[in-house]
Amino acid sequence: MKSRRSRRKGKAFPIYRGRRFLLMSLLLFGIVILLVRAAYLEIYKQDFLQAESDKRQTRVVAIPAYRGMILDRNGDALAISSPVKTLVCNPQKLLHQRETLQQTFAKMRQDLELQGNAVTNEQRGQYEAAKQKIKKFEANFAKMASLLNISRADLLQRLEKVRNKKFTYLGKNKSPELAQEILDLKLPSVRAQQEYQRFYPMAETAAHVIGFTNSNAKGVNGIERALETELAGKKGTKRVVRDGQGKLIENIELLHEMDPGQDITLSLDRRLQYVTYKALKTRVFQLDAETGAAVVLDTQTGEILAMASMPGFNPNDRTKLKPYRYRNRAVADMFEAGSTMKPLT
Repeated sequence: MKSRRSRRKGKAFPIYRGRRFLLMSLLLFGIVILLVRAAYLEIYKQDFLQAESDKRQTRVVAIPAYRGMILDRNGDALAISSPVKTLVCNPQKLLHQRETLQQTFAKMRQDLELQGNAVTNEQRGQYEAAKQKIKKFEANFAKMASLLNISRADLLQRLEKVRNKKFTYLGKNKSPELAQEILDLKLPSVRAQQEYQRFYPMAETAAHVIGFTNSNAKGVNGIERALETELAGKKGTKRVVRDGQGKLIENIELLHEMDPGQDITLSLDRRLQYVTYKALKTRVFQLDAETGAAVVLDTQTGEILAMASMPGFNPNDRTKLKPYRYRNRAVADMFEAGSTMKPLT
């Protein structure tokens, strides 16, 4: 037995130099191929790769134009634009993130139930981490729905209807403070866009003359519509970098400057307009009339100092707008001249 062991110890194992050389050659060849490929992409495909990267991260976004103010003859504001935020998201990413978290948590819970007492501390820790992630996501989602003044179920239903799209509105014309509170929830793809909301300080008092804008900031009635070109201005554009969630990382360059709209000064006097509208409204209710109109003119120049119409409406409250209310009857309706024709007869 000892002699056999001693012979085995003294026997040298064969060294396959050819096999070792072949393996080392293949490994070196693979490294060379990778280096050549990397050099080729860096030298000859740099522009192509940069363009592909820009497509995924670089965007050209619009800079909304500031709509011009409408002023009375004394420079008091009759229509102004205040900055607001419009909240948008990518339904695909938002719902996919929610479903991924739910599936991960469900799988870990199933694995723990199958393993029973054989579960390790590491697995328990992963399970608790997954549980906290889905719990935090659902809590933030519910809070966003509450801040948007809708129920969680309604918000989820709205997103499900457009789940195949990459863009949808969550809420328009929200205050910057509310928008920031929603952004702080850090939900995937939720971001805010800068816009302007029209505000009318005199509300219904001068509504028929001033008119109002729609949700896209386009004038649809009154001076807002008649002088849309002058008031609207022109949007600007800029190139920005966004991350995978669509959030702004950096402003790269300004492509076209935003051109703000012109301010328009009317011949109206805010104080006379208020007195005229109040007197007309009182008289219409006293006579139980369906409609009414009143115009105050400067007899020396023919300028219109006040123009009122009933029934009225509040242009700041878009939920109650009805066509028959925003008809300016002082200029749109026909009426009999009456005694004004006597000097000519």
